[in-house]
Amino acid sequence: MAALGIREDSSSFLSSLSIGTRGMSALNRSKQLANISAVDALQSVMSVATSDVEALPDDYFTRPLDLSNVTTLDQRLRDVKNQPAATVQLKPLRKQLLIKKSVRCKKCDHSLCKPEFSTSNIKFKIQLLAQLQLPEVRIHPGYSLVAGKECEVVLSVSNPDQLSQCTFKLVADNDNQRSNCEITTPSDVEFSLEPKNDAFSLDDSIETDPEKERLLEYNHGSKIGIKCSVNVPGDLAGNAKVCVKLHHTPLLTSTDGSTVSEQQFPICIDLGSVQGF
Repeated sequence: MAALGIREDSSSFLSSLSIGTRGMSALNRSKQLANISAVDALQSVMSVATSDVEALPDDYFTRPLDLSNVTTLDQRLRDVKNQPAATVQLKPLRKQLLIKKSVRCKKCDHSLCKPEFSTSNIKFKIQLLAQLQLPEVRIHPGYSLVAGKECEVVLSVSNPDQLSQCTFKLVADNDNQRSNCEITTPSDVEFSLEPKNDAFSLDDSIETDPEKERLLEYNHGSKIGIKCSVNVPGDLAGNAKVCVKLHHTPLLTSTDGSTVSEQQFPICIDLGSVQGF
């Protein structure tokens, strides 16, 4: 009987607890409905033009303007709520913390980038990123494109590696969807670049193969200028774009001791606007 009494008391307590919970939920629901009805009852006030405007200071048009004290449009849009007009009203913004990370290859688990342990040292113990191994291709300035004509441009190719030589071929990729002009390159000729050295850029006495000399605009050892021709269509609208493929043969060996084969990298170059439009 005692056990039965305990069971009856516990069941009554649980039933009262569930009833109390239902009552609280019903009370909260009624409060929410009251808040919603109060919000719906509010009427939006239409903005009305007024002639009561504060007068400008007397020296507003005569005082010298210092643009260093005026915020730019980008600075104002970063703080949309306040939109400060003066630089003294600017507040510091949150910025992501910049740290040095180690990067490994996903296939061979070889270290590609490994920084120094010292926090005061900005150098890296290992730096084998692709941008430091592949030749860099840029468009040499001083050219002009005319619609409906074949124009000559110079592609500047430089070796970013300071330790090893590199050989490459520059092949036109006119079938690429991003290309709207045809480019002609010496695709059958293999060029070589010396290791990067700032002294080469000041030396013009570097010997060049006579067969390749007519294809080059200049030769600075680790940086050469290759002459190319671009056929611009007469009805071209917008910027002229050409695509090439860089056939690069790295002078490196893989982790298992085998030689790395030739690699191909597509490159798209924006030549800018065309004269005649």
